[in-house]
Amino acid sequence: MIQSYQEEIDNLKANYESAPEDDDRQKTDWTFHPASYYMKTAEDGEDEDWGNLDKTDKLKVIGDCDGKMAYVSASNRSTPDYQLHSIMFYWDDEQAGWENNGKSSISQEEAVKLTNQKLKELTDGEWTVNAVWSIGNQWRIQYVPSIDQIPCVYSTIDYTADDTYASNLDYEQIDFSVTDDQIVSAEWDTPMKVTSADSQTSELKSFAELYDAFKTYMKVSTSVSSLGLMEDDSEDAAVNITKIQQMYCRVKEKNTDNTYQYVPVYAFLGKISVSGTEDTNDSIFCLIHAIDGTIINAGLGY
Repeated sequence: MIQSYQEEIDNLKANYESAPEDDDRQKTDWTFHPASYYMKTAEDGEDEDWGNLDKTDKLKVIGDCDGKMAYVSASNRSTPDYQLHSIMFYWDDEQAGWENNGKSSISQEEAVKLTNQKLKELTDGEWTVNAVWSIGNQWRIQYVPSIDQIPCVYSTIDYTADDTYASNLDYEQIDFSVTDDQIVSAEWDTPMKVTSADSQTSELKSFAELYDAFKTYMKVSTSVSSLGLMEDDSEDAAVNITKIQQMYCRVKEKNTDNTYQYVPVYAFLGKISVSGTEDTNDSIFCLIHAIDGTIINAGLGY
């Protein structure tokens, strides 16, 4: 840690004489630009193809905050291949102090307490910690939205699917990076706004019905290849369900471009075991609509 700061000091001293006297940064007008606006250089030729990249609009702002340089970056894209709506904050020295082989000076519980407080300052929404992991002395903490204290499903979207009804929009999440006891970055993907609520009373399927649907799905739809395993692992592979949890899942309404709804689901979570060795983290193996009993494919978004 001390060595990294000393290197930074030495670098500042070395560049002091050549540093400009005036701050030549321009005040932002908060206008989004095609992505290449922030990437093009004088060396780029006229034949450079920025077409696909420029389908994404970006806004990047640099400013001084608490005596340090800070960045805010936002992205917007709405094209048939995928959508992108995100905003990110990070310090100029985000990587300073990060040690791949190090250990954080605070515990996981302390890191979550730190980000919980920051989350309250950033948004008045309801959030739940979905995942926590560490890389060296840095904690990574992922939050997902909650509805009436019931967490929402988070999954990766299958952008390669040929299904015309499939969603092309990531699930909402907020990610923090905490190096030792400092939050060094925060990113909010796909901010959502609930515009209405269905007040009709709905009866949930009985657990026995949902469990029968789960068993049928696993028998019919689960294979060694669908679990990402090799055929040689088939005899020693098993799916161990460790938790059945009520959640909400964002699903895309059919025949719409950008309309979604949250529906109640039961999620069957667990770990894959091969020769007695289990995965570290839980995965969702089945999502069942709690009202009509249909299977939901989180990767397709419906």
